[in-house]
Amino acid sequence: MYKVFLAALFWLSCAIVAQSQTVFEVDTLNVGLVAPTSELDRATPQTAMSTFLDAIDAQDYGRAAHILNLNDVDIATQAERGPELAAQLGAIIDRKVVLNWQSLLERPDAMDANLPGDDPMAGQERRSLLIAVLESERRPVALRLNRVQPESGDAVWVFSRQTVDNIETLHDIYGPSPLEKVLPSWLREKGPLGLYWWEIIGIPVMILLAGFASLLVWRGMTWAGRKVRDGLMGKVVHDLRLPLTLVALGATMSIASGYIFVVSGLVSNILEPLLVLTFVSAVMIMTVNVIDAFLDQIMAKDVEDLASPEAEDTRAYATTIFAIRRLTVAIAVLLGFGITMTTANVFQTLGFSLLAGAGGLTLMLGFAAREVLGNILASLQISANRSARVGDQLIFEDTLCTVERIHFS
Repeated sequence: MYKVFLAALFWLSCAIVAQSQTVFEVDTLNVGLVAPTSELDRATPQTAMSTFLDAIDAQDYGRAAHILNLNDVDIATQAERGPELAAQLGAIIDRKVVLNWQSLLERPDAMDANLPGDDPMAGQERRSLLIAVLESERRPVALRLNRVQPESGDAVWVFSRQTVDNIETLHDIYGPSPLEKVLPSWLREKGPLGLYWWEIIGIPVMILLAGFASLLVWRGMTWAGRKVRDGLMGKVVHDLRLPLTLVALGATMSIASGYIFVVSGLVSNILEPLLVLTFVSAVMIMTVNVIDAFLDQIMAKDVEDLASPEAEDTRAYATTIFAIRRLTVAIAVLLGFGITMTTANVFQTLGFSLLAGAGGLTLMLGFAAREVLGNILASLQISANRSARVGDQLIFEDTLCTVERIHFS
């Protein structure tokens, strides 16, 4: 009898632990709000998000407040603060978050039955789902849906307390800019593709402004290059013309889309990777041009002069710098590709996640780039071991040739 009692007690304790691991237990939930109606569906992550967005679209912010965990807000002010915070969170999601509905499962336990067997979350019930991560002034801030259960109620999905605590900070960053607030009301309404009318009109204007700023920098550097024609300074000014123009283009678009107007999530997910590519390209071009300028200074004007026995050290220096140039280009391209892919968040979609998880994307990229990578490695190997140096003479197809440069193929 004693053993049976211990077994029952152990089973009961395990059941209690299992229950607590699938929900966040709270004493009460949003007691300062008007009691929710039976039509308010918060049973699953997807229905909770749908209920919230529908209420925001209908400007029923009191209803939307029930999808927030307001337990950190003073009970006496929840009825007033809840709708305000709900409206601000709705603006943040509308402007900066592209929702992945595949991750918002239509299950109360949020268990993803489509995950592969080797995934750590396969077959696991969840009590918290990450919706998005947004940058703030001090650190990235996560938007999460949590499954909470009050003592006298059912388990429901609501935005976490931490998310609610950061709503005002995020709204100051991603909410309407001062310029947008003074626009006519019709410009702040939604148009085609879910964009605001001010975006449809303002984005082409921003592109024109960025093009004008780039043109000014290009002409300014061209004028400076004409003033300083000869020597190292003249080449540096000429080589800086393109990267500085790209920097002006990217900086103008970044300032216009981040401070003058805060663009929506759809536009931001397209614009941010393009801006990253612009800045990375500018740095890469600038670095390569600096190396080329250094090469021109140490190399003889006529590459055939390097073939003389007295120029052996110069040939070695030139070959080493060519190797550094090749390596710099390769690193810059790979780094730019990685930063752009991370910024674009392309792996958040279901298809890319499955490809990446199964290693299929790696195999595809490796197969497509095998010849290019082989040529890059061959170029680096030749430059590093100096099996052929700039200025060396060799016989190629019965013709005496001089190595001028070592290029990628």
